[in-house]
Amino acid sequence: MSQTIFLIASQTKSGAAIGLRCRKIIRLTVLTALVSLAAINWPANATELEECSFDDAQTQTNCYALNLQDADDDLNTVYSKLQRRLQAYEARSPDYEPKTSVILRNAQVEWIKFRDLACEAEAAAWSGTGSFITGIACQSRLTKRRTKDLEAILERCANCS
Repeated sequence: MSQTIFLIASQTKSGAAIGLRCRKIIRLTVLTALVSLAAINWPANATELEECSFDDAQTQTNCYALNLQDADDDLNTVYSKLQRRLQAYEARSPDYEPKTSVILRNAQVEWIKFRDLACEAEAAAWSGTGSFITGIACQSRLTKRRTKDLEAILERCANCS
């Protein structure tokens, strides 16, 4: 990594460019690590892969798209329920800081960016229709996992009563 940064530093003339390129390298390194962690769980996705095992790519793509839509709907339901509970608590406790509902909203926005980039990276390993199907399957898988995470927060949230 330090050799890469030195190489970039030696090829650029401005310090701003160095900083920007180093940040990009760091982001790419972190993203690669996160994608690697997601890939470790690949065998757990066998059920999802079997659910959409069809001979033609269009039917398979449609199946994954429906899975993603269902996963998104479930996520939105759980997220909305958690937000409503947090906002109700905050309304009863106006001096309560930080505003957990705002933190959750910001986290969700960042999580969506992560999901999309992680799945883009996973799909990049494939070509053609396989790339598109891999991307949709990844988004569905990570969305289902996020829904479980938010459900767990909802179950044990002290500020959601």
